[in-house]
Amino acid sequence: WLVVSTEHMTVGIYQLAPGSTFDPVDIHAGDEVYYILKGTVTMMNPRLGQVEEGHCGERILMPMGAPHKA
Repeated sequence: WLVVSTEHMTVGIYQLAPGSTFDPVDIHAGDEVYYILKGTVTMMNPRLGQVEEGHCGERILMPMGAPHKA
């Protein structure tokens, strides 16, 4: 669910089943912060090949314009 999206920040609620992903690659005009409520998520920036793993209670920042998928 998308809560709000502006040129400065995007706020939404995502729920992924274990082993699933979201496609296509996502890009936002503002920063996006993921806060992991349960489980583990692996975020990837396919343009740079960067991979970030987040666990329950942690946050992942996707800077403005960074392509990403989980």
